[in-house]
Amino acid sequence: VHIGEVGFAASEADVIWQPLVMVGNGVVPGSYSDVRQTDIAPTLSTLLGLASPAAARGRILFEMVRLNQQEQAVTQVRLAQQRVDLAAAYIDQIQPSAMPLPESLLNDLAQAGDTFDQNNLGGAFQLARLTQQQADRLMETVRHSRLRAEQWPRLLLVLPAMFIWMAVLWR
Repeated sequence: VHIGEVGFAASEADVIWQPLVMVGNGVVPGSYSDVRQTDIAPTLSTLLGLASPAAARGRILFEMVRLNQQEQAVTQVRLAQQRVDLAAAYIDQIQPSAMPLPESLLNDLAQAGDTFDQNNLGGAFQLARLTQQQADRLMETVRHSRLRAEQWPRLLLVLPAMFIWMAVLWR
């Protein structure tokens, strides 16, 4: 464990930012922009020829992985399907009374599959990526909605306690 100058793992650059080094068959050599930790599992799964983990939230770092256009399209369509499934499960758990997934999300996913079947690989890839991003935004929206809904009752509990504490200190 790295301990920063302040005595704990704080927000120092050498604690937060660490290099990612990938070497092996299927890895494109080069220097890349910053990588989010959530992108590592889907990328490694792709390199190993496996499906992305069911709860993965990151993207596949296609710029680091040597895949032909068909393999990229297949992988992105599968990732979009994984993300739509994750969004459905996430929304069901975090806000059971919420509406089901938007029909447009399911239609976009189906259209990505149809576009792939028509051998429009670039179109399938882009539509699948947009579907994945839409599912990610939907999960964030539901999460923020749940957090906002839970803040008000907590505030109503904290305010009287603060006033009582201030009254005790005042005396």
